[in-house]
Amino acid sequence: MASINQLGVAADHVSRHPGMRQEVVKAYPNAKFNEAGYRIGEDETIALLKDCDAAIIGFEPINERTLSALPNLKVIGKYGNGASISLRSRSSRSASC
Repeated sequence: MASINQLGVAADHVSRHPGMRQEVVKAYPNAKFNEAGYRIGEDETIALLKDCDAAIIGFEPINERTLSALPNLKVIGKYGNGASISLRSRSSRSASC
């Protein structure tokens, strides 16, 4: 298994929860967090995850546009239920969901 160099946490509910945030930082000290305080859209997701090879998402849009703009992204972890992940887009890449 490849190591994670840069983790991005787009999920606002993980970013805002002190206990969850602490656990993420414990495992990935250089993790980047959604500091907006709300669910971010496509442009903000791309900006946050642009240098990441792994991401934790909530309801952030993961589609052809976001995946195309994030060539380094290899792993997407979904926190919570429900998702807006285009599996058709994912099938053309070697990323894991």
